[in-house]
Amino acid sequence: MVALTLDDGPSTESESVLDILQQERAPATFFYVGDRVPFNPWAARRAVALGCDVEDHTLTHVELVGLNADAVVRQVLGAREIIYRYTGTLPMWVRPRAGRADTLAGDVIGDLGMGLVLWDTDSADTIDPGRTAEGIARNAISRAHPGSIILLHETNPLTVEALPRIIEGLRARGFRLVTLTKMLGSPAQAQAEQ
Repeated sequence: MVALTLDDGPSTESESVLDILQQERAPATFFYVGDRVPFNPWAARRAVALGCDVEDHTLTHVELVGLNADAVVRQVLGAREIIYRYTGTLPMWVRPRAGRADTLAGDVIGDLGMGLVLWDTDSADTIDPGRTAEGIARNAISRAHPGSIILLHETNPLTVEALPRIIEGLRARGFRLVTLTKMLGSPAQAQAEQ
């Protein structure tokens, strides 16, 4: 199993991403920025309807470093409440911007009954200045291993272009695409297995 995760939405690329996932019958996990959801509520609802996970990428797309506990709670629960309002599902997993969270933030997220999750397979779709759709696809496919959490960004048109190739390439390598919760279970289950 591997989990495709798409950060930073909903966005102008959401419709194309969701069309591809529907056509390919490929589940994914979206980490949505809470204050972006009200501008694209249909994307969050459609993602859930397609069997995808919609998870928490903070309220205003921030790194969870150097914030006090109240600020972390506002960022996490603010996004969670908005996602719930529009989808009827409660996010269980939190991914901060750039994967940056300090120990305090991790403790607060755990106290909220949620889990902090990053990735172990980077498609490099935002950091390489010479990136191409082909390179993004190659990175995601070649770096994947059983249990991979693959980082993608739905806001990058090159990532959207690469997505069908990524899905096809991962399946050709024998991987089954699943949502994050299908692979990890709940944060409590994931913690118990460590």
